[in-house]
Order: sequence, then C-alpha cells, then structure tokens
Amino acid sequence: PCVSTVLVEPARNCVLGLHSDHLSSLPFEVLQHIAGFLDGFSLCQLSCVSRLMRDVCGSLLQSRGMVILQWGKRKYPEGNSSWQIKEKVWRFSTAFCSVNEWKFADILSMADHLKKCSYNIVEKREEAIPLPCMCVTRELTKEGRSLRSVLKPVL
Repeated sequence: PCVSTVLVEPARNCVLGLHSDHLSSLPFEVLQHIAGFLDGFSLCQLSCVSRLMRDVCGSLLQSRGMVILQWGKRKYPEGNSSWQIKEKVWRFSTAFCSVNEWKFADILSMADHLKKCSYNIVEKREEAIPLPCMCVTRELTKEGRSLRSVLKPVL
C-alpha cells in the first residue's frame, strides 16, 4: 500500500530518538488552543505525555482545573491528633464530561438512616451507668453522698 511519508516519518524518527511527533513542533499558543478543546480526562492524560504537554496543560489549570485538598494527620506533643489540610493540589477532573456545577447530593443523614434501620436496636437501661470519674469517692455532693448514689435511671 502507498503510505504518505508524513505518516512514516514519525515512526523512523522515534526509532532514531529524534522528535517523535509533529505536534510538539507547533507553537505553544497553538498547542494551548488545541488542548482547550479537550475534556478534563484527556487533559490529564495529555499532561503525562511529555514535559512540553505538561506545561501546555498546566497553563490551562487556572481555567479548567480544580483544587483538591490533601489531608494529613497532625500529632501534638500532648498525644492528641487532628486532621488538617496538608496541601492544595491543582488537578484536572477525570470525568469524561465537564462539571457544570457542584452541589451536595440529596442524601439522608446517618441519623435519619438509624431511625429506620432494623439493626439499630436501642437498649433501654433500668439502672444508671456511672462514668469512670463518678466512681471515685472524693467526688461527693453537698450532702456528702457519692455521685453514683444520686443517679436516677432515665426511662
């Protein structure tokens, strides 16, 4: 079959280690314009092709990207810990179509689920359950009784 030399050249150059495509030889602004037509998933993939394409896609992050928060656990000298934002990372969406709006899903809360859940068995106690601090004898009421002795069951 008769194959155009334009189509064969990239394959030869790739083997020789030269420029492997004609796309990379285009001006940066033209590459930006072409990349502007791609969806987020394709931009994400294109940014992995070469440094040039990563720079082209990186120039579109401000208008086409989104910020993802990376969370990290912070430990304090006292022993307790908390979660805080470690860094903010710009990424392209991996969705195949554009995201037009962000909103919270209309999903019931966990409390609403537990009201109806057959596995959520509420256990009613007849006797009070003291907290560990209430078992110490030095914690007394004004009348000299222990806190545990004055507890009344909640029905």
